[in-house]
Amino acid sequence: MKKDNGKIYRGGINFTCDKCPKLLRDCSDHNPLLDGACPNCKGDLLKVGVGNSMVGFANWHKCRKCNEYIMERRGEKVVTNKRKYFDEFA
Repeated sequence: MKKDNGKIYRGGINFTCDKCPKLLRDCSDHNPLLDGACPNCKGDLLKVGVGNSMVGFANWHKCRKCNEYIMERRGEKVVTNKRKYFDEFA
């Protein structure tokens, strides 16, 4: 795990808020839900990770209704497998 300036990075993904030291999953002040955006069940999505160039600048979200992980890249949202470190940080 890489921790840089209070940010937690793992596998090319930042799990912390850009505006405060909280994990994205815990930061309701700067990380609003995406209402009805889940492609699987139309549930609300919460951003849990932001990728760098190593992972194609993708964003990862977790659905509050079906608990699936959704990867968003180039404007497309798809259901994806959970990565092993998501349990700890997402």
